[in-house]
Amino acid sequence: MASQFISNSLIKKANVLTCGNGGSFSDASHFAGELVNNFTTKHIAYSVLTLGSNQAVATAWSNDYEYESQFAREFQAFASAESTLIVFSTSGKSKNVINVLDYANRLGVKSIGFTSIVGEKFLKDKCDVLFVSPTESTPKAQEVHIILYHALAKAVEDSMRERKSS
Repeated sequence: MASQFISNSLIKKANVLTCGNGGSFSDASHFAGELVNNFTTKHIAYSVLTLGSNQAVATAWSNDYEYESQFAREFQAFASAESTLIVFSTSGKSKNVINVLDYANRLGVKSIGFTSIVGEKFLKDKCDVLFVSPTESTPKAQEVHIILYHALAKAVEDSMRERKSS
């Protein structure tokens, strides 16, 4: 289902948007990089953006307004109803992640989350698909996440290739 959400967005030329904080930001960026580039097969560049990557936007908004709404602000700029939002938060408590999910839900945008068993209670009602690492350890959760999002990137590439050939 998660790969279908992403593929549907890409087919409709809508952005797929990722976000997270700290190591989760790195995971969000890594996932985006796999799909903009060629992960396992050659393909056109897919429109996957990581919120918070534009340092001028991130620091200006956070300084002038608040850090908690920074992802939602960028989401407002780049998302459409056909977009997919992918969030990474091992704790599930990051206010900027929760706020962008709430904004996406108000717009009816499909969302995918990556968290740990600690974060599950905070994100389970906010994400359409939630991948939960069965650990309380942040490093272990992130180790599981990389396996999951690599599998997801492969599934998206396969889905896009199948759609192109049909």
